[in-house]
Amino acid sequence: MVSKDPIARAMDDLDELKLFLEATVPSIEAARSETFEAHMRLRTALRKPIPAAEDYERIRARMVVVDEFVADKGEHYLFSLAVVKLCTILEAMTHGFLVDFLSDRQKWDSLPLLRKMEVPLIAFAKGDPEWQVGFLAEAVKDSVKFGLTNGVGKFEAVLNVLGFGGPVDSLVQRTLFEFVEVRNVIVHCSGTVDRRLSKLTEYADNVGQPLAVTKTDFRRFMLAVLWYVSEVLRRVAASEHEEQQEKDLQEICAMYLGTLTELSSVGVAPEAARGTDA
Repeated sequence: MVSKDPIARAMDDLDELKLFLEATVPSIEAARSETFEAHMRLRTALRKPIPAAEDYERIRARMVVVDEFVADKGEHYLFSLAVVKLCTILEAMTHGFLVDFLSDRQKWDSLPLLRKMEVPLIAFAKGDPEWQVGFLAEAVKDSVKFGLTNGVGKFEAVLNVLGFGGPVDSLVQRTLFEFVEVRNVIVHCSGTVDRRLSKLTEYADNVGQPLAVTKTDFRRFMLAVLWYVSEVLRRVAASEHEEQQEKDLQEICAMYLGTLTELSSVGVAPEAARGTDA
């Protein structure tokens, strides 16, 4: 029996991330100066206190700065942060799946990689079970070069070791590759397009420019992640001969893929989606 808990936690985290964005995107627009002006007029009409003249002008000037930021980078900034969180969810799911699998010591013999792995014998023998599992999990990821592999390959490399690897739709593969590269640019290059990302057609000729992650970009990334999480769960269901759940998950994957295909075929203007001159 394989634990589905890490996948369930990932789904919960994805739901929370979607709720956060649903709550935050309107808030960005609500931070505009015209909203502030309307709010002040409403307070006056209701005969409620308003800021003193000097404070009013200071706040109003600040709102102009907010206006400029919202118009130029507001949603791009938010969706960049969301991309990092989304990648963290996928990495945490993979790590959790690995840890839960290794927590069953009877499964160790079924993994050829563990049988030939070099470990510090005395330290390992003295370690408590939780430490031992954590050590092996990190050793497995190091062995498959988890941190150095691109796109969905990094997650599949771990799942392959556990016997849960499998085919990934080509569009999902391309989208997840782009997603991980975008995440790397945000985290390691402060959101500036590097030569590695510019090798993708969508980002060509944008080296050195700020990366602008749009709502459509993020939707594509989210759909690809949802497809992949559902596919991993389908593989688990198949391994346990849960035929109805496997069939349901196949249909769910098809739904995600259909929407992803539609979004990917629409296309977005390069200047709006890939880089800005800000």
